[in-house]
Amino acid sequence: MFGLVGIQATLLKYGLILLAVLGVIYGIYHAGAQSVQTKWDAANIKTEQEIKALKDKADTATGKIEIQYVDRDKIIVQKGDTIVKYVNKYITTESDAKCIIPKNFILLHDAAALNVVPPGGEETK
Repeated sequence: MFGLVGIQATLLKYGLILLAVLGVIYGIYHAGAQSVQTKWDAANIKTEQEIKALKDKADTATGKIEIQYVDRDKIIVQKGDTIVKYVNKYITTESDAKCIIPKNFILLHDAAALNVVPPGGEETK
């Protein structure tokens, strides 16, 4: 073999075999790494899509909650207007000057504290 004898020929032969085996091992390693990277990228894309879908769903739910609170505020304002009308009806300038609190006003105040509409038009003494 190319003028090599004995031990040199044997070392060259085994060196070439070792080099070929290492080349095959590197090729398998590289192919496996590429396969794992492809799977990893696909999993990342899928996860990002799921996160985006969940964020959109959360934004939709948040919008619904804000709408509910706006409606709730309108109802409170409407009840407040009704209570103010009753207060003006029961407190007169004469009773205000005497500092007498009528029982109707006490009932009205208690109803307001409980957030209910007071009974209408009933006089109590």
